[in-house]
Amino acid sequence: MSRQVKYNQEIDGILSIKNEYAFPAADGSAGQVLTTDGAGAVTFEDPKLGLINNLIVTNGSGSGGAVDVDIDADYAFVANSSGIIKQLQSINVTIDIETSGANGLDTGTEAVDTLYYIWLIYNPTTDTIAGLASLSPSSPTMPSGYTYKYLVSSAITDFELAGFYGFRQFMNEYFYDYRQQIATGLNSNTYTAQDISGLVPTSSGKVGSVLLGATNTTSDSYIYLSVDSNSSSTHTTFISSFTNNASNQRNSLYSVDGASPDFVPVIGDNIYYRKDDTNANTTLYARAFKWTHL
Repeated sequence: MSRQVKYNQEIDGILSIKNEYAFPAADGSAGQVLTTDGAGAVTFEDPKLGLINNLIVTNGSGSGGAVDVDIDADYAFVANSSGIIKQLQSINVTIDIETSGANGLDTGTEAVDTLYYIWLIYNPTTDTIAGLASLSPSSPTMPSGYTYKYLVSSAITDFELAGFYGFRQFMNEYFYDYRQQIATGLNSNTYTAQDISGLVPTSSGKVGSVLLGATNTTSDSYIYLSVDSNSSSTHTTFISSFTNNASNQRNSLYSVDGASPDFVPVIGDNIYYRKDDTNANTTLYARAFKWTHL
């Protein structure tokens, strides 16, 4: 038998449920939602928009210099293998590629000229937030007790094992401090696939576009970039200059009379390029890219 009771109940004070948690005594602002800290405090807050907010990832600001990757965010949602989601707040962790485990490399030792994926991880037993570097874009080797994870960035080690090449990332936009060479001696005047996965984390399946540039060793060339091999898909054109190609320069990759830099869509590990000549004098560089999941 069921009974339905209809009545209005007014509470002059604070509503407490089984002495476990209490509702706020006053209403929140329009659009706010009730949240709990898990310890009995229920408050009105603005809703969280997106899986992460105010993400900043950089390297070189910690005491270890370029061997460090710093991760900061207001909040982030991480998930375990069962799909259970946990919200982390006030995130500030530093990964040291020369150490192992939490806030280090997941397994093995640091390798030269290698792209590592940067993960945010969480241990629910100790309530500990940490970072992790891994070769895997999907299944890093998790330290003991850490069961939640979320991919937030990537970083490339240099050729001397001195740490990572410099970069700056704010939310989904990732910029190298210096341009990174993808390939040299390019000479095709028809659209040709060029693998960029060594420098751009396309193997994650979470990169939507990339900013490329080029320089020449002799005369200028027009460079055409496309998401595929079809000329109708040409996304941008610029001049590859032989007058402004100093190694590791921070300046623009393009000559002053070329087109403005533009991000090119990318599907898979390849970008497609062609030139207006067949001189084997062009070097292609990566300058920046954009994640799709942040």
